[in-house]
Amino acid sequence: GMATITLFPVQCASPGFDYQRIIKINHNKVPNTDQANFPVLISGTYPFLATVANGGRLRNASGYDVVFTSDFAGQNALDYEIDNYNATTGAAAYWVRIPKLSHTSDTTIYMWYGNPNVALSLENKTGVWSANYAAVWHFGAPNAISAADSTANANNGIDHNVVSATGLIGGSGTFDGSGGTYFDIPASNSYKPVSTLTLEAWVSMTGPTHFPNVFSLDLRADGSYNVPYQTYALGMFQNSLEPAFTSTVNGDQFAWTYGTNEIAAGQWTHIVSTYDGHTATVYTNGVVTATAVLDGPLAYGTSKDLAIGVNSPYAIQNALAGLVDEARISTVARSQDWIVTEYNNQNAPSAFFTLFPESAGGVVPGAVTLYGSQSQQFLVAATCDAAASSVW
Repeated sequence: GMATITLFPVQCASPGFDYQRIIKINHNKVPNTDQANFPVLISGTYPFLATVANGGRLRNASGYDVVFTSDFAGQNALDYEIDNYNATTGAAAYWVRIPKLSHTSDTTIYMWYGNPNVALSLENKTGVWSANYAAVWHFGAPNAISAADSTANANNGIDHNVVSATGLIGGSGTFDGSGGTYFDIPASNSYKPVSTLTLEAWVSMTGPTHFPNVFSLDLRADGSYNVPYQTYALGMFQNSLEPAFTSTVNGDQFAWTYGTNEIAAGQWTHIVSTYDGHTATVYTNGVVTATAVLDGPLAYGTSKDLAIGVNSPYAIQNALAGLVDEARISTVARSQDWIVTEYNNQNAPSAFFTLFPESAGGVVPGAVTLYGSQSQQFLVAATCDAAASSVW
């Protein structure tokens, strides 16, 4: 049969990138509802992302010559952050903010890489974490601990003897249970929402200690039991590994919300607590493990520092023994669908998305069978040194 082909040249947004790959996000890993402004983790060991000297495609030793777009032509850049990058092996992890992550059809984005003209980072970290995040701590690389916050709130911590380790994603922090290893996050209203809250982290526990705390705010902040005893905390119940949420609501001294099933020691586990102004909920690996009706605003006392790994920088107790990675605070109560999507993405990135073969020109799809008056859109993947085109 006959076919009519029309070329529509378009200009690439980021000229100079030599290679492109299509990334399809599996909608079956996004349950029930679409998610807006969702930070997707793109992670793995990819030899093509090593530098040229190491047999890969990248030209910048820090891995800066990688970008992501929402469109095939490379005109709509997506906010992203480099979590970690290894120039020798191509092991890398990126957080890419997806404006709309569909639960009914696969979401397609594009990775562009290999550019000799990129000398500075093209990331927009604060754009990635702009959707109601108060703080996000990645804990740095496996050999370099970091207490830096990736959000615009700059809730950067003061590191007290936390040792770096390999994390679930890049590096993690090692907390030894002694009380001498913790992050002190200077006081800020940005992580003190009044009515809704989410605390979350990945933990790999060495074993139970006395009320081990991942996050804690205002717990015995003056060394006494004065109200509020504790504004909020995410941790474990007494002498156990049962994920728990503690809070002070409406001035009541404190209320525990804890599950009945302990997590396994030495195993990475996603623990989350949310408060929506009415109900506190605890999640373990995306599953609801506890709920409690509290009702009312969170009650904050005199502004004090936040702690990660102990109850307070002022009167240290309740130390945590284990590894912590990807600790986050949100000023909204994240939905279960959001939390399950996070778990699916971060626990098994390779099942969450498919990375297609490299394109440096060529027509996609390569062949198609059409009948009658049917039509088919084809895409030409070209380097940005030439024009990318849509073919009909």
